[in-house]
Amino acid sequence: MRSFRLRLPAFAGMHSTDRASLSRQLTRLLIGAGSMLLLMIVAQLAALTVNRMITARLVEQRIAPMGQLQTIASSYQSSWAIADKVRIGTIDAVGGATALHDIQAHAREDWNELQAGAPEIAAQFSSSRPDADKALARLQALLDKGDREGLDFFLSGQFYGGVDPLLGQIAQTATDLRATAGQDRTVLRWVNFGAELLLILVTLGAVVAGVLLARLG
Repeated sequence: MRSFRLRLPAFAGMHSTDRASLSRQLTRLLIGAGSMLLLMIVAQLAALTVNRMITARLVEQRIAPMGQLQTIASSYQSSWAIADKVRIGTIDAVGGATALHDIQAHAREDWNELQAGAPEIAAQFSSSRPDADKALARLQALLDKGDREGLDFFLSGQFYGGVDPLLGQIAQTATDLRATAGQDRTVLRWVNFGAELLLILVTLGAVVAGVLLARLG
């Protein structure tokens, strides 16, 4: 008579010590896989946070002030161009005075925006701005009076003496901001590269852990 034997799964036939050892190994692998997943999530969040911080600093403290400084410099340069047109008779004194008044109003708005957005940069011009503003005020007074002779004398030297230091400082500050912005972009690229490299390493580690779990299972 043929005998039949009941075949139990291999795991059921294992000794209790072996089952406990296998359970511990599975637990360790699962904990390791979970830890790598957590590390990947934390790394991605950290990279995203740093990315946002550097981008915000790049835009708010570098690019935006550069644009504002260039606009301010253009206002002072345009004021001389308008006064020169009045001097040579291209436009009359009344039109020049009105245009210069608008330019001064826009310049004050630009200075206020720079002060609000980047006060530490605006503070750098505390010594050169007053002389430049006095030169514009003097120019405005000459145009209001229609004093062409005084305007010709003022434009020949005194106006430049008041405005040129400010324009030179603006140009230097814009150059420094441009260089700092380049450094921020480099740091941003390295942060993104590090985050991508970490993501690849963690992914490879997760694949290895998955293979080990499958073989152990």
